[in-house]
Amino acid sequence: MNLTIAKDTRTEQIISKSRFICSLKKVKTEDEAQEFVKAVKKEFWDATHNCSAYVIDEQHQRSSDDGEPSGTAGMPMLGVLRKQNLQQVAAVVTRYFGGIKLGAGGLVRAYAGSVSRAVEEAGLAKKVRMGLYVFSCEPGEAGKITNLLYQQQMFTLTDADYGTRVNFTLRMPEVLKGQAEAWLTDALQRQTELTEAGWEYEEVPVTEDLHIHTTASDGTWDPSQVVEAVCAAGIGVFAVSDHDSVANVEETKLLAARAGLCFLPGVELNSTKDGHNYHILGYGIDSHNTALLELCRHNQRLLEQKDVDSVRNLIERGWPLSMEEFTSYSYDPHRGGWKALAYLQDKGLCTDVNDFFRRIFTAENDLCFPDFPAIAEVVSVIHQAGGVAICAHLASDFHGAGMQEYLPRLVDEELDGFECYHSGHRAEDSRLLAHFCRRHKLYISGGSDCHGSFVPSRHLGIPEIDTDMLYLPMLQQ
Repeated sequence: MNLTIAKDTRTEQIISKSRFICSLKKVKTEDEAQEFVKAVKKEFWDATHNCSAYVIDEQHQRSSDDGEPSGTAGMPMLGVLRKQNLQQVAAVVTRYFGGIKLGAGGLVRAYAGSVSRAVEEAGLAKKVRMGLYVFSCEPGEAGKITNLLYQQQMFTLTDADYGTRVNFTLRMPEVLKGQAEAWLTDALQRQTELTEAGWEYEEVPVTEDLHIHTTASDGTWDPSQVVEAVCAAGIGVFAVSDHDSVANVEETKLLAARAGLCFLPGVELNSTKDGHNYHILGYGIDSHNTALLELCRHNQRLLEQKDVDSVRNLIERGWPLSMEEFTSYSYDPHRGGWKALAYLQDKGLCTDVNDFFRRIFTAENDLCFPDFPAIAEVVSVIHQAGGVAICAHLASDFHGAGMQEYLPRLVDEELDGFECYHSGHRAEDSRLLAHFCRRHKLYISGGSDCHGSFVPSRHLGIPEIDTDMLYLPMLQQ
């Protein structure tokens, strides 16, 4: 995915008494880039050096050491732009010598670091093809449908044209058209197709999705499918955070690097406090850490035993199931979910995950989550693995009574932060939780909690999250 900077910027720092000023500008052509370099040189005519680098596209890239030792300035600057997959960007680093020689290695670090710092300040942006799409309904349905359209974050309702039929016009990134049609079909309980009515390119901030599940837990996508979907959605930074598993982390990391994506290794661990189940996200973890792997195996054993106990419980209640059949049963992980759910679906006794939790996995059937390790133990293991511990989706309906009840119960835990932005959060709850984190100097994360097609109501990249909304140490590096 090719990116550019979100805005022109200039940063300055002192390194061993030398003054380094990095000027960064969006440019469309080589002529524009060269004119920018000339303008900066004219502005800082008395500087010791004005080193430069620019990338227009894959064929048009240049750099200059401007008198510094060969390869110590321009090429390191160009390397930063390339590593970030930036195009149509020019950088000039101006140096006023302070009397202390930095050596070749010191110069490389100083010039590359100056550009990295400026890029971070400018922020990243991507060009997205935005489409206008139309579907229609009977006038009598319009009020109900309008309310439904305002309840989601995938697209914007731009117009409603009333006539013999009502034509709704929706605006969204082109890559979301298929997901939008699936959502509308499910919400309206009828097949709904969108007709394109126009499109335009729009430059938008690079988005992030730090909560994605794969076939290593209950998602439908394997690592290659995740990376393909992330690229298609125009997401620049993402994390795989499977339930109690890091099995797909390393493969996803390799594929993400090849695709030029920023990837955070993650995991979502089950924990229990006062009889309530909490999900704790670990970001920046070492997926080979012994303590982390053992905790994952422990939780997996608990969940596997819960599957067995659940089926046995249902058999005792007269359900037409067989323990022998269940023991030998297997299913394709690409369908998502877990063994007991898939078994019940294939027996025709359960329609989907929502039906499972609404009708089967209930207190009335004497079914509930097992007792997982305490939050403190989970947080400790994440820290041992070099990660930060984030409480997931606290304001979602997963927690029943909601954030107002459960947040006070967590203030004494050593959590590093909260997942403030989530597909199951109301915008107001996200705002309040982010304010709480900033006030208490806690980290802020966010993500879709996308499971591929397993949970139809969750879509990759929704809610849309840009870098400025989050605060995680590994994103600041």
